[in-house]
Amino acid sequence: MLRRKTLSGLDKLRLDLNADQFKKTFLETANQNRALALKQINDAKLQFPSLFTLMPEIETLNLYEGLNSRNLQALKVCAKKLNKADLAAQLNQIYPNEASQESLNWMFQTGAGWRAQLYNNEYEAVLDAVTAILLKVYQDKNILPQVVELIFQRNQVGSFIHDLVWSFFQVFDEKALAQVADHLISDNKSEVKLAQNLLALPAPAQADKQILENQREQYLNWLKANSPFLYQSGESFQLTSEPKPLNLDLAAKYLVKKINYDREPLKPWTDAETRYVQRFKKYPPAEQKIMAEYSLRLHDQNKRLWKNWLRKRGWRSVKKN
Repeated sequence: MLRRKTLSGLDKLRLDLNADQFKKTFLETANQNRALALKQINDAKLQFPSLFTLMPEIETLNLYEGLNSRNLQALKVCAKKLNKADLAAQLNQIYPNEASQESLNWMFQTGAGWRAQLYNNEYEAVLDAVTAILLKVYQDKNILPQVVELIFQRNQVGSFIHDLVWSFFQVFDEKALAQVADHLISDNKSEVKLAQNLLALPAPAQADKQILENQREQYLNWLKANSPFLYQSGESFQLTSEPKPLNLDLAAKYLVKKINYDREPLKPWTDAETRYVQRFKKYPPAEQKIMAEYSLRLHDQNKRLWKNWLRKRGWRSVKKN
C-alpha cells in the first residue's frame, strides 16, 4: 500500500477522486494558474499513472514546453507505443533524445503497482514496452520480482500477458524463476496452471497439495543443478500455446562448462573438449541426457576421477553405475 506522505499532490488527488474528477480538477487548476499546474505535474514525487491519466489534458492545455525531461521522455514512450505520430513528432522537437534508463525505471517502478492498469489496455501496452526495453536493452534484473507478480495479477483478471512473459525471458535469473515456481503451490488453480506453463512443466493428473509441493521441489533442484547450462530457446506465447523458453545444453553439462544465455561458452572449449563433445554427440539424445547427468555428478564428487573418465570413452561405465 502506498504511503500518502510519499505521494505528490496530484497522486493523492488521483487516488481520492475518480478519473473524470481528477482530470477536471487539474484542468481547473491549469486554467486558473498555469505555473502551479506545471509545478504539480513536474513534482519529483509524481508517479507515472498520474502523468498517463492526464495526457489528454496536457495536450488540451499544450503544456509540453513546460514539462521536465522526465515527463517528456515518458510521454515520448507513450506516443510511440500508442501510435500517436503527431504527438511523437511534436515532443521530438522539444526533446530529441531517447528515454533514459532512469526515466524508464521511473515509469515502471511507480507505475507497475497501479491496480487500475489491469483494466486499461493502452496503459498495459505502454508498461509492456517499458518492461521490454529495461530487460532486453538494459538487462535490468532488479525489476523481475515485480514483473513476475504483474504477470500473475494480469492473468487473474484475464488481461494480456504474452508481451510481459516474452520480456521476462529476455534475461536469465534463477531467483525470478524460483519466484514463479512458488506459484506452483498456490491455492489458486489458475496460478498453478500458469506457473506450470511458464516453467514448461506438465500438469499432474492428480494435483493435490503434496504432489504440487513435490513438483516445486523437483523443479528447484533441477534449476539449481542445471542453471549454468541453460539458454534461451526463442519460444514464446506469440509462437505457440505451450512454449519452452529455456533449453538445456547437454554438451555444456557433459563438459561442466558454463554458457551464457545465448548459448556461448563463458570460456572457449579446448581442442580436447571439442573432441569429447564430438564423441558425445554420436550417442542418441536419451543416452546423452544420462551421460551429461553422470558427468556432472562425478565432477562434483571427484574431479580427478571425472577428468580420467572424460578422457576415456567411458559410456560403458555410466551404464554400470
